[in-house]
Amino acid sequence: MEFFHSKLNDLSLQQKAQGLLPEGLLEEIKAAGKLGTEIFKKIEREQIQKIDLAVYKNSSYYAEEIVCDFSKLGLYSRWLPKMVGGGGGHPLAFYGLNLEMGANCLGISNLIGAHYVALGLVSATSSFSILSRITKDIIAAEKNGTHSTVSLAITEPGAGSDMEEAELLKKAKVCTLAKKTEGGYLVSGQKIFISNSLFAKWYIVSAFEDLALPADSLVIFAVKANAEGISLGRSEAKLGQSASPANIVFFENVFIPDIDICFSRSQFKKDSEFKLNSEFLLNDLLSLSRAGVGCLATGVQKRILEIMIEVAEKNNLNFEWEQIQIAQVLQNFIVSKTISWEGHIECYSRGPYKDLQSPLGYSFFKYMPEVFLKFGLGTLLKTIGARDSLRKKRRESISLAEEKMIFGWGALTKSVCTDKAMESVLLALELVGSDGGSSFWELEKILRDVKLLQIYEGTNELNRLMIYKSFVGAASSERLLFKESC
Repeated sequence: MEFFHSKLNDLSLQQKAQGLLPEGLLEEIKAAGKLGTEIFKKIEREQIQKIDLAVYKNSSYYAEEIVCDFSKLGLYSRWLPKMVGGGGGHPLAFYGLNLEMGANCLGISNLIGAHYVALGLVSATSSFSILSRITKDIIAAEKNGTHSTVSLAITEPGAGSDMEEAELLKKAKVCTLAKKTEGGYLVSGQKIFISNSLFAKWYIVSAFEDLALPADSLVIFAVKANAEGISLGRSEAKLGQSASPANIVFFENVFIPDIDICFSRSQFKKDSEFKLNSEFLLNDLLSLSRAGVGCLATGVQKRILEIMIEVAEKNNLNFEWEQIQIAQVLQNFIVSKTISWEGHIECYSRGPYKDLQSPLGYSFFKYMPEVFLKFGLGTLLKTIGARDSLRKKRRESISLAEEKMIFGWGALTKSVCTDKAMESVLLALELVGSDGGSSFWELEKILRDVKLLQIYEGTNELNRLMIYKSFVGAASSERLLFKESC
């Protein structure tokens, strides 16, 4: 069993095969994985079950103690750039953390993951002045034992997966209007299924200047959760991942000053530049977050496999069909681990963080004195000129073909790994049976949690269309996408 676990945890050969990555980065990934393991040594499975029960009784409950503990450990600033005051952890190191967190509890994993998805969108807009102010709040909270988490508010009542693809966004039925006014915008509308909005201190929000033309009028802004005009609706009665609550968020004439606008048409000289950066923005965010979801799905398969092995050893399961069940889940795990790693390499090496992947780029940001990064380079990055230059670089440094490749790999990683996770947990439940005691109930929870992985960040059906668009449809201008049957 010990030999089996060591092989299950061994990522070194697969990582070293990727010779283009700096050695220090590989060590950072493994260290993040160890951190994920250490976190769950302090959170017992019985405590996770109690959280599920508490949410079942009261959908507005959340594990405040765990969120504050994560904050005290510096987990909410650890992977933010040193230039804005963060810990400077490499974004790709999150692979190691997600793998181990996913193996323990997907809901608790999302208490950290959703925070960084929201901040990743701010970073992708190159609005480092805004990112710096948010980071300052996060670090202040970490020092005083509270928390200042961030939530991403994108999906709307009439636009869920539609918000997550440039072509579909053109047809989305959006309702969050950003009306230009003196010194900023007035925002009214609502968002639904917003992870961690119940306790977040900041929201990163999408809105539109023209509800009839959402793809041409996107506005992204940061706003404090206690701003006048913002209110929370019901907490969703979720199927799984109960530790990470999701709420409706209402906006009623909320004033957003220009300094809190991360992205808007008025920040660009040409429509063509705005539209191209808008598309890249959506693609970059979704590719990276979908790769992360695939990694969580891979991690949970590791735990499923462990449960099956434990049950097999305890009950002396020696029938051929039982061995085949375990072998199939092991196969699913190995396939998922391979694809999730490849997906991360593709998305990070070609995407917005690609300059951090080279040995030179990695060493510069890792070992350059923090005072220079924060007060020298950091000060420069907060300027409008730097913001515009970074956006121009993003437009010009990658072809549309490469961008489709990133998008395709994100969709592929998410859909394959989450489908494999669902298949694996169903096989495990067959093996364990309803008489499996605590193993059965843990698998039952995993089943509910995994189902959500198949749905958010775009349903797997949508992601398969994205795979077609990126790898097949891109080869022919005659192939039509999203055309409904007659």
